[in-house]
Amino acid sequence: MLQSDLDDIVRDLNLTKGSSQLLVFRLKEMKFLGDGTTFSWYRHRELEFVKYFSKMDSLVFCNDVPGLFHQMGKKYNPADYRFFIDSSKKSLKAVLFNNGNKLASIPLAHSVQLTENNENMKLLLHVLKYQEQNWLICCDLKVIPLLLGLQGGYTKYPCFICFCDSRADALH
Repeated sequence: MLQSDLDDIVRDLNLTKGSSQLLVFRLKEMKFLGDGTTFSWYRHRELEFVKYFSKMDSLVFCNDVPGLFHQMGKKYNPADYRFFIDSSKKSLKAVLFNNGNKLASIPLAHSVQLTENNENMKLLLHVLKYQEQNWLICCDLKVIPLLLGLQGGYTKYPCFICFCDSRADALH
């Protein structure tokens, strides 16, 4: 088996590092691997991308989006991507989606400790240098008011746009 075949199997099976090392070890024992086929690549395959990410407090983010694309061997044009932001009470994440979904999504930022609030949204946009990239933003309705600096919706008024009382069924 060649290195490229082994790489395809590991990717198709979506194996973790530990599982891929075990697979390669077993294949080597059975002498199914060709000369020069190695598993050491699986141990540190993320190292070539680490330099494009930074950590600030609890937020891990991409510090050089064009460089990351260059490292992946992809042409980077900000107009070809949409910037997706999702948040919850306990996490914040940002991903680039390709227009037309022809390419895989690119994770840009993640935090499991930042809460959803206006300050954290500003921080996210600042560290990702959104002003330079100017991607189209995609998000759900709860993130929009945070990006705009508005107060978020609540149970009585779940949407910042409509101020109808959701508990007043007789009025609807």
